[in-house]
Amino acid sequence: MAETVMSRFEAEALEIPSRPLQIKCSFVLKNQFHQTQDGLVGTLRGGLERYYLSTVPVASRLTPFETTIPLQLRSQIVFELPKGYHVVEKSEPTHKLNSRFITFQAKQQLEDGRLNLTFQCQRPVGQYSAADYSSYQDALAQVQSSIDHEVVLRADGH
Repeated sequence: MAETVMSRFEAEALEIPSRPLQIKCSFVLKNQFHQTQDGLVGTLRGGLERYYLSTVPVASRLTPFETTIPLQLRSQIVFELPKGYHVVEKSEPTHKLNSRFITFQAKQQLEDGRLNLTFQCQRPVGQYSAADYSSYQDALAQVQSSIDHEVVLRADGH
Protein backbone atom coordinates (compact mmCIF):
# COMPACT_ATOMS: atom_id res chain seq x y z
CA MET A 1 0.00 0.00 0.00
CA ALA A 2 1.30 3.45 -0.91
CA GLU A 3 2.09 5.92 1.81
CA THR A 4 2.12 9.66 1.10
CA VAL A 5 4.05 12.15 3.18
CA MET A 6 3.38 15.82 2.40
CA SER A 7 6.30 18.12 3.15
CA ARG A 8 4.98 21.40 1.74
CA PHE A 9 1.62 22.88 0.78
CA GLU A 10 1.00 26.47 -0.29
CA ALA A 11 -2.10 27.98 -1.86
CA GLU A 12 -1.74 31.44 -3.36
CA ALA A 13 -4.43 33.92 -4.40
CA LEU A 14 -7.24 32.23 -2.47
CA GLU A 15 -8.69 35.59 -1.44
CA ILE A 16 -8.29 37.19 -4.89
CA PRO A 17 -10.89 35.66 -7.24
CA SER A 18 -9.57 37.56 -10.26
CA ARG A 19 -6.14 35.88 -9.99
CA PRO A 20 -5.37 32.27 -10.87
CA LEU A 21 -5.22 29.88 -7.95
CA GLN A 22 -1.73 28.49 -7.50
CA ILE A 23 -1.16 25.40 -5.43
CA LYS A 24 2.40 24.39 -4.70
CA CYS A 25 3.07 21.19 -2.83
CA SER A 26 5.76 18.63 -2.33
CA PHE A 27 5.18 15.09 -1.19
CA VAL A 28 6.89 11.75 -1.09
CA LEU A 29 5.10 8.63 -2.29
CA LYS A 30 6.44 5.49 -0.67
CA ASN A 31 6.09 1.89 -1.83
CA GLN A 32 5.44 2.79 -5.48
CA PHE A 33 7.91 0.31 -7.00
CA HIS A 34 8.15 -3.45 -6.98
CA GLN A 35 10.97 -5.80 -7.89
CA THR A 36 10.79 -7.71 -11.16
CA GLN A 37 13.13 -10.24 -12.69
CA ASP A 38 14.82 -7.48 -14.71
CA GLY A 39 14.73 -4.53 -12.30
CA LEU A 40 12.10 -2.29 -10.75
CA VAL A 41 8.71 -1.18 -12.05
CA GLY A 42 6.47 1.47 -10.55
CA THR A 43 4.02 4.24 -11.20
CA LEU A 44 4.69 7.86 -10.34
CA ARG A 45 1.24 9.24 -9.65
CA GLY A 46 0.14 12.79 -10.22
CA GLY A 47 -1.28 14.76 -7.36
CA LEU A 48 -4.16 17.19 -7.28
CA GLU A 49 -4.52 17.41 -11.07
CA ARG A 50 -6.85 14.44 -11.19
CA TYR A 51 -9.45 16.20 -9.03
CA TYR A 52 -9.53 19.25 -11.27
CA LEU A 53 -10.03 17.08 -14.35
CA SER A 54 -12.73 14.79 -12.98
CA THR A 55 -16.45 15.14 -13.54
CA VAL A 56 -19.47 13.10 -12.58
CA PRO A 57 -20.57 11.67 -15.92
CA VAL A 58 -24.19 11.76 -17.01
CA ALA A 59 -25.34 8.44 -18.51
CA SER A 60 -27.52 9.77 -21.34
CA ARG A 61 -26.91 13.46 -21.86
CA LEU A 62 -29.89 15.13 -23.57
CA THR A 63 -29.07 18.80 -23.02
CA PRO A 64 -26.19 21.04 -24.07
CA PHE A 65 -23.36 21.58 -21.56
CA GLU A 66 -20.68 24.18 -20.99
CA THR A 67 -17.38 24.73 -19.25
CA THR A 68 -17.58 28.12 -17.59
CA ILE A 69 -14.21 28.33 -15.85
CA PRO A 70 -10.99 28.08 -17.85
CA LEU A 71 -8.48 25.64 -16.42
CA GLN A 72 -4.73 25.62 -16.83
CA LEU A 73 -2.67 23.04 -14.96
CA ARG A 74 1.09 22.66 -14.76
CA SER A 75 2.78 20.03 -12.66
CA GLN A 76 6.17 18.44 -12.24
CA ILE A 77 7.24 15.14 -10.75
CA VAL A 78 10.90 14.76 -9.83
CA PHE A 79 12.11 11.21 -9.26
CA GLU A 80 15.60 10.54 -7.98
CA LEU A 81 16.87 7.35 -9.56
CA PRO A 82 18.21 4.77 -7.12
CA LYS A 83 21.96 4.28 -7.38
CA GLY A 84 22.91 1.57 -9.85
CA TYR A 85 19.73 1.87 -11.98
CA HIS A 86 18.78 3.57 -15.24
CA VAL A 87 15.41 4.35 -16.83
CA VAL A 88 14.26 2.14 -19.68
CA GLU A 89 12.87 4.38 -22.41
CA LYS A 90 9.54 3.24 -23.74
CA SER A 91 7.39 4.58 -26.49
CA GLU A 92 4.04 5.80 -25.32
CA PRO A 93 1.10 5.09 -27.59
CA THR A 94 -0.23 8.33 -28.99
CA HIS A 95 -3.98 8.76 -29.13
CA LYS A 96 -5.71 11.51 -31.01
CA LEU A 97 -7.04 13.95 -28.43
CA ASN A 98 -9.99 16.16 -29.26
CA SER A 99 -8.24 19.49 -28.59
CA ARG A 100 -11.54 21.32 -28.93
CA PHE A 101 -12.19 20.40 -25.30
CA ILE A 102 -8.73 20.20 -23.75
CA THR A 103 -5.06 20.21 -24.72
CA PHE A 104 -2.18 18.61 -22.92
CA GLN A 105 1.52 17.95 -23.15
CA ALA A 106 3.57 15.48 -21.12
CA LYS A 107 7.36 15.51 -21.22
CA GLN A 108 10.03 13.27 -19.69
CA GLN A 109 13.64 14.40 -19.21
CA LEU A 110 16.56 12.70 -17.48
CA GLU A 111 19.06 15.05 -15.86
CA ASP A 112 21.72 14.53 -13.16
CA GLY A 113 20.28 11.22 -11.92
CA ARG A 114 16.76 12.62 -11.74
CA LEU A 115 13.80 11.91 -13.93
CA ASN A 116 11.73 15.09 -14.45
CA LEU A 117 8.19 14.55 -15.64
CA THR A 118 6.22 17.64 -16.58
CA PHE A 119 2.54 17.83 -17.39
CA GLN A 120 0.56 20.79 -18.76
CA CYS A 121 -3.03 21.03 -19.84
CA GLN A 122 -5.55 23.70 -20.70
CA ARG A 123 -9.31 23.47 -20.81
CA PRO A 124 -10.98 26.52 -22.36
CA VAL A 125 -14.47 27.79 -21.67
CA GLY A 126 -16.98 26.60 -24.20
CA GLN A 127 -20.53 25.65 -25.02
CA TYR A 128 -21.21 22.24 -26.51
CA SER A 129 -24.12 20.17 -27.74
CA ALA A 130 -25.35 17.06 -25.98
CA ALA A 131 -23.89 15.01 -28.86
CA ASP A 132 -20.39 16.30 -27.91
CA TYR A 133 -20.61 14.99 -24.35
CA SER A 134 -19.17 11.52 -24.99
CA SER A 135 -16.16 13.01 -26.83
CA TYR A 136 -15.66 15.49 -23.98
CA GLN A 137 -15.63 12.70 -21.38
CA ASP A 138 -13.22 10.66 -23.53
CA ALA A 139 -10.83 13.62 -23.81
CA LEU A 140 -10.84 14.17 -20.04
CA ALA A 141 -10.22 10.47 -19.41
CA GLN A 142 -7.29 10.51 -21.84
CA VAL A 143 -5.68 13.44 -20.06
CA GLN A 144 -6.26 11.87 -16.64
CA SER A 145 -4.53 8.69 -17.76
CA SER A 146 -1.46 10.71 -18.82
CA ILE A 147 -1.01 12.09 -15.29
CA ASP A 148 0.35 8.79 -13.96
CA HIS A 149 3.71 7.71 -15.36
CA GLU A 150 4.86 4.09 -15.35
CA VAL A 151 8.62 3.90 -14.90
CA VAL A 152 10.76 0.85 -15.64
CA LEU A 153 14.24 0.73 -14.10
CA ARG A 154 17.03 -1.70 -14.97
CA ALA A 155 20.24 -2.33 -13.09
CA ASP A 156 23.24 -0.69 -14.77
CA GLY A 157 24.99 -3.15 -17.05
CA HIS A 158 21.70 -4.73 -18.23
